[in-house]
Amino acid sequence: MDIPVTGSFAELWSSQGGQSGFLGQPTSGEVPIKNGGVFQNFQGGTLYWSPSTGPHSVSGDFFRFYGGQGYENGFLGYPTSQEVLIRAGGVFQNYQGGTLYWSPGAGAHSVSGSFRALYGARGYENGVFGYPVSQEVPIRAGGVFQNFQGGTFYWSPSTGAQALQGSILDAYRSTGSEGGKLGYPTSSEFDIAGGKRTNFQGGYIEWSAARGALVNQSIARPVVEAPPTVSQQNAVKKAKSYLDFTSFSRSGLIGQLEYEGFSTADATYGVDHVTVDWYDQAKKKAASYLQFSSFSRQGLIDQLEYEGFTHDQAVYGVNSTGL
Repeated sequence: MDIPVTGSFAELWSSQGGQSGFLGQPTSGEVPIKNGGVFQNFQGGTLYWSPSTGPHSVSGDFFRFYGGQGYENGFLGYPTSQEVLIRAGGVFQNYQGGTLYWSPGAGAHSVSGSFRALYGARGYENGVFGYPVSQEVPIRAGGVFQNFQGGTFYWSPSTGAQALQGSILDAYRSTGSEGGKLGYPTSSEFDIAGGKRTNFQGGYIEWSAARGALVNQSIARPVVEAPPTVSQQNAVKKAKSYLDFTSFSRSGLIGQLEYEGFSTADATYGVDHVTVDWYDQAKKKAASYLQFSSFSRQGLIDQLEYEGFTHDQAVYGVNSTGL
């Protein structure tokens, strides 16, 4: 039995090539859904209509992603545009609650709320941030972050949406990101004489080509540290020796050095004067736990946070295991 396609769905279906187009034949009739809307399934996708958005199709990776977020009942609501071809073989599609982006290298991800406004101000996918490569990830104090090809957006209730990139982002991560001494960014990167700067709740990071990224130090004036004390030198050696044999969070390694009898100041000096990627440490720690025991995804995230890793470090570590 032929399934009818009528009204605005018939017009859209016809404009996309009808049964010879990507949608193919209808596989269901119209189905009433929320707010007076309807959908109709086709071989190659689904048509949606609501009184305020009109008819639009959702297909492929976008349809799978849309379904994962609850279809029209999720935060995205109804689609408000068709897919639009953009840079590097990518596409985007607008929805009431955000925009979906897809590219061959990044897959399908949504950008919404304050992040969508910030993304637009940075040139969308044509800017330095490129395509989104993750969804928003909840972190400390009600905040969230989202990764892009060229950097990371952070948001918290008290600081709003800010964009970090390049060496300043690397330096921020080395301090523990939002869980470290700097807290959340209170500005995006901006130009200063001789370089760039980003402000944070707990200070700032400045960058110049000559001096790199400096935490709470101005690129305008060289800062000469006092020579390390014997105890500080020993703390650095001890921190390195521990990292040669096992993985630690920053706070966990400081605590271990304190247990060894170093003062808090010397332990902190020792840990902050070794070259270490705390995200890589979280990855190693997650893998080591799974060698000896079984965890749920959330259970392993909780365990890594208990060990002193920040939430985004813990999520990164667990993601690396494929859990």
